[in-house]
Amino acid sequence: MKKLTLNYNLLKSIHGLKSLRKLETLSLVGNMITDCAPSDCTEPMLELKELDLRGNKITCVEAIRSFPNLEEINLNDNPIKMIFPKAFGPCTKLINLSLDNVKLRWPKEDLVFLK
Repeated sequence: MKKLTLNYNLLKSIHGLKSLRKLETLSLVGNMITDCAPSDCTEPMLELKELDLRGNKITCVEAIRSFPNLEEINLNDNPIKMIFPKAFGPCTKLINLSLDNVKLRWPKEDLVFLK
């Protein structure tokens, strides 16, 4: 399987994906996910290139280590209040990052990861 869409399913986390190693596109729009990375993923998902997490419950973005080859991530419409400085550092191939309609507390400090 290369593409998986699980939009609007009331999912609370990205658990159970570790067996989907060939997945390239994952859409989890409109769920109740609070974290960008699966806690049960001990090995990175190397094939994942697109991750859509629009409209979830993510409040903080830490280092996204589980998806090092991510090219696009959509975090629009999440109540994100903080983004760690090296949050997207592990994603060395990231081309598109969408953060529309997020409510960062200190935008100047929270956007330091862009440097």
